[in-house]
Amino acid sequence: MSPVADLRSAAAQLRELIAAGVGVALDDYGTAYSSLAMLRDLPLTGLKLDKSFIDTIDSDPTSAILVSGVIAPAKALGLTTTAEGVERQTQLTILQELGCDTAQGYLISRPLPADQLDTVLRAKQARTEPRHTPAPPVPVHAAFTDSP
Repeated sequence: MSPVADLRSAAAQLRELIAAGVGVALDDYGTAYSSLAMLRDLPLTGLKLDKSFIDTIDSDPTSAILVSGVIAPAKALGLTTTAEGVERQTQLTILQELGCDTAQGYLISRPLPADQLDTVLRAKQARTEPRHTPAPPVPVHAAFTDSP
């Protein structure tokens, strides 16, 4: 059974959001109701890999294999992949090797109020950019290019 009561209507609404420039990601992929059928039936721009797989990606080869097996079809469908719950550099390194696009978790930053995000990004940018060049904006997903 799907958690979406009217899949056709939900898909139409998601298409409208995407057309308006809003990204739509399937959250907690790999658990509960998230399935390959959801990837097939819903218009999406992204897929968020559930933290339960990321927790053990650096200690359990099965988790790494499963995450790799999710990233490949997501890429083939043109979806951006995000790993939830990244807490260790070893996890981030494996995710980079597997081709995951972005990460979120305590390794990158603790949750922040919106008004503090710009300050944190600028501080991170100041640590990673050469001082003699103007610093370009830092994308939120910069976790894959810079260590915190």
